[in-house]
Amino acid sequence: MSGVEIGEPVIVYGCWGCGICRYCADGSEGLCHKLTSPGLGRPGAMAEYMIVDSPRHLVPIGDLDPVKAASLTDAALTQYQAICSVLPKIRGGQTILVIGAGGLGHVAIQLLKQMTSARVVAFDLGDERLDFAKKNGADYVFESNEDSVAEVRKMTNDYGVDVVFDFVGADVTGNLAIKAIANEGSIVICGAGGGGAKNSYGFAVPLNVCISTSNWGRRSQLMEVVEMAKRGQLQIATKTYTMNQAEQAYQDLHDGKILGRGVVLPNA
Repeated sequence: MSGVEIGEPVIVYGCWGCGICRYCADGSEGLCHKLTSPGLGRPGAMAEYMIVDSPRHLVPIGDLDPVKAASLTDAALTQYQAICSVLPKIRGGQTILVIGAGGLGHVAIQLLKQMTSARVVAFDLGDERLDFAKKNGADYVFESNEDSVAEVRKMTNDYGVDVVFDFVGADVTGNLAIKAIANEGSIVICGAGGGGAKNSYGFAVPLNVCISTSNWGRRSQLMEVVEMAKRGQLQIATKTYTMNQAEQAYQDLHDGKILGRGVVLPNA
């Protein structure tokens, strides 16, 4: 394979499209109808070695710690594209709500503080997670419930927040997003909780609200977040496991014991 050297540290871009369709042509392989991923739903995703069929799926990481850099492929790229999708609408003096400040959300908070001047509010459950959100740059943190929506509306003079990023993607968080959003606001759903925000025409919900989803991101965007990590602008919280502890990692994730990202080390 040309383009990379033996022993060069790289991470693998997770969106493998057909390479020839209109989505792949502009770098949006995550939208390809023939999209596959080396790490989702395929046997051997945690193997010590893997075969990558093209150098276009590789992004050099330089001196970054490979364990922490591995999570950039999802735990930074997903949020980065989501933020970029609404960035032209974010202006000074606005307020942004992040629902779910865990594996995805804590990086989203960091990105928002780097890329915008907006005030960032985080919703999550429990003091530990709220402290975690604050540690990662959230200006205000609240328990994820309707009472907190009322507090947020109060701090915005009842306008509501201008953008919501929902990293849970459940009906309950979608309902909070609708109640918190301002007229002409944007809700971006990045969580895979099986639900989401429900909008309709009329005065029962805010007016002219845009609800969208965001799937992964472009390879060029992965290169951009890698560069941000090299500059110390992103710090992904990780908890490592040996291969023998892989099942425990999933159990810890299920039980909410991982604040950031769990990383299984195939050679440990």
